[in-house]
Amino acid sequence: MNCGSNLYAYAAGNPVSLQDPTGLSPNSGDGSCRCSAKPHYHSIEQAIPKFVGGTHSFWELNNNGDHHTYSGEPTRNWHSDSRLNPQQDIDPATDPEFSPDSYPSLDCQLVEDMIASFSSWPQNTIPYDPSGFASPNSNSFARYLGEQGYLSPSPPPGALGWYTHIPPPVVDIPPA
Repeated sequence: MNCGSNLYAYAAGNPVSLQDPTGLSPNSGDGSCRCSAKPHYHSIEQAIPKFVGGTHSFWELNNNGDHHTYSGEPTRNWHSDSRLNPQQDIDPATDPEFSPDSYPSLDCQLVEDMIASFSSWPQNTIPYDPSGFASPNSNSFARYLGEQGYLSPSPPPGALGWYTHIPPPVVDIPPA
């Protein structure tokens, strides 16, 4: 079926190995979860009143039942000399607005790639700009993490800096 519906979408295209009796999330039948990724966002107006309608974006990742949120935060609470500082579990996945893009069933390697990119990011290496115009911010970092898992969610409303380029991290390797 080249142009038709995917009749096996209920089991993430793999009805031999996976099942989805509830229609909520395909699993292997032993009760274990598969990997998933959900982009989230929430308003930043209370933290930065001058950014009316601005949002903060981050990811909720499930790696075989291990759920965490991942985001890029400013090091100095929005000061001009802040740096991009990756943070885990600083954002509640239950509170913010949910992006229309969701990836309920992913190859776990993609989620692991996103987590590895997050974990290997050198702390405080590039400037953080809440507007996203001069340098990256949390929205830029959320897009960057998605790219590491080959995901391309739509930018949430008010996501200043979504398309701001994040240079690849430079890690100093001490001489041997």
